[in-house]
Amino acid sequence: MDITEEHTKVIKQKDALTFLDDVRSEFPDDNNKVYQEFIAIMVDFRTKEIGTKQVLERTMQLFMGHHSLIQNFLQFLPPGHVLQKPKDLHDSTCIEITTPSGDLIIVDSTRGIVE
Repeated sequence: MDITEEHTKVIKQKDALTFLDDVRSEFPDDNNKVYQEFIAIMVDFRTKEIGTKQVLERTMQLFMGHHSLIQNFLQFLPPGHVLQKPKDLHDSTCIEITTPSGDLIIVDSTRGIVE
């Protein structure tokens, strides 16, 4: 691993830890229920029990209505995923995600929908 790769990894780890803190602070009154559920989703993904689309479905439902949290979460998608605003939709809460295999996933960060 060269210095650039190591630096990028450190930044991503720091970003991930900051994001986890954001999840906790976004849902302060639920005794960390949302945080624990999010961790469970990530564990299921890491152990390959679910794929990226299932992570998106479960996370969007969990974070429904928390637009900035969802926006920040999307930065952690695996390499090869391309995010963009849908050209034919004027809804600023929708995001198109093109997967490395060419599949299209539409996420609505306000309503928690993944199409």
